[in-house]
Parts: sequence; structure tokens; C-alpha cells
Amino acid sequence: MKRKLLSCIILGSVCIFEVSCKKVLESIINCTGESVFMSLHYTVDASSPKLVHFEGKYSGSHSFDSVTWDFGDGKTGTGKTVDHTYAASGTYNVKAKIKVTDGKSHCESDPVRSVVIN
Repeated sequence: MKRKLLSCIILGSVCIFEVSCKKVLESIINCTGESVFMSLHYTVDASSPKLVHFEGKYSGSHSFDSVTWDFGDGKTGTGKTVDHTYAASGTYNVKAKIKVTDGKSHCESDPVRSVVIN
């Protein structure tokens, strides 16, 4: 009798655990895989060489939520597309924190590009 009761408890626990694990796995975004679809692009303005147009891009299947920028000169910005004017010539490491969402889950990736300002 004790053995049957113990078997039922173990079987019930396994079934509950399996169902709860499936729910958790369905709501997780694979951040490593999604980072392949995130990128940072820029163009230097032809008439004003210290003005740079930046764009964060995402080509995956989730919702493109936001981009937070670090322009490498102590200044920051937000938005999928932003313009930034550098005060001095030099090489700057620009980082775009790109955030994508899928329901309650989210994923962030930080692509970095070196920008040369003349």
C-alpha cells in the first residue's frame, strides 16, 4: 500500500513538473540566437563630418522594443534612429543596447562599432 501511494505521489510530481517546465520554456527568448538578428548601422553626414546618423536594426521574429545608445564620448541617447554630433575628431566605440520582446520575456544585445570622426 505504501509503495503504491509513493508511486502515485512521484508520478503526480513528475507530471506537474513537466507541465510547469513546458510553460517556462515557451516564454523564454533565445538571446544568443536573437543577437544574430540585431545590428548597429551608421552614416557620417556629408556636409557636417562630426554629425553621425545611427540606426539600430532587428530582423528577427520578435517585437523590436527599444535601443539605448552609448556614443563613446560620455553622451547617451534613446531611439531606434538617432543623430549625434561629436565635439572632437577621434575614434569612438559606439554601443547600441537593442531590446526585443516576446510577451513577458525580453532579450538585450549590445552590438558595438568603432566610428572614426575626422
